[in-house]
Amino acid sequence: MGYSIYIASKLSSRYRLRPIKAKLKSLGYNVLSKWMDPDVNMDPSIDLDSLGNNLEESKAEAERDKEELDRTDIFIIDTFDRSESGGRDVELGMILEKARWFKSLEGIFRVGPIRNVFHTRVPAHNS
Repeated sequence: MGYSIYIASKLSSRYRLRPIKAKLKSLGYNVLSKWMDPDVNMDPSIDLDSLGNNLEESKAEAERDKEELDRTDIFIIDTFDRSESGGRDVELGMILEKARWFKSLEGIFRVGPIRNVFHTRVPAHNS
């Protein structure tokens, strides 16, 4: 299988990003980002962008995302939608720390506007 890709974004952006995830998979990439997958237990009228109602589930989701970040070859942060939760930016910080050890930002990309000072560290990709 091809490179592993992790896409970080606002939770409610998953609807917009699912077709992109499917396209990348069809091109042979292993697209991680399980946070984007449909959750049959989630009420579709609710779109939480922070902690859910269950703290244990939230901890499990954070651990799942961390494990995916540890396995990714390519990291894309999508900043098109404003986000108050900070989750995607924590993920960016984790990847930037990993990049510091490898002394390279290769494989780290931003799509969308600069929304905080750390986004300036990430090469932009025009979509």
